[in-house]
Amino acid sequence: MKFILNKEVATKVPGIQIALIVIKNLSNERRTSSIQQLLRGVCAQRHSALKKEENAKVINQLIADTKIENKVLPEVQLFESTLRKIKRGKDIEPKNNLYALTHYFSLKYLSPVFAYDLDELDDDIEEKFIIPKQGKRPTDIEFTQDTKHIALWLINIGSYT
Repeated sequence: MKFILNKEVATKVPGIQIALIVIKNLSNERRTSSIQQLLRGVCAQRHSALKKEENAKVINQLIADTKIENKVLPEVQLFESTLRKIKRGKDIEPKNNLYALTHYFSLKYLSPVFAYDLDELDDDIEEKFIIPKQGKRPTDIEFTQDTKHIALWLINIGSYT
């Protein structure tokens, strides 16, 4: 497996930083309450922070800076959708441990995160822009109970302080 940075992304977002983490031999068979609690806690923390208009404006500006013309990185589209849910007071429902962990990382570090089950991956992973479809839900991170190996990456979209 290779992680490929598309030329358009490299030129339109100069200095883009992506951290790729490969995790192997994980147990995703049972839900762990401590992981679920981490996600619930960070959801509550971000909901509280997003109530303040100045915090929401800073985060929205960070997201806007990653949108080029009518294109967006798929991870940023998912991140924006997740933040909208949190702002409305909806929790992210943890389907399993890996799902909960990836969303926890995204909300904790306010960074777009995505991951793939390496056993389900047929091709290389290419970081490229997409044209979001109006009214269509962004692709979410999907893992099954059998998922053991994942490739997870975080994208640095700027600093929120």
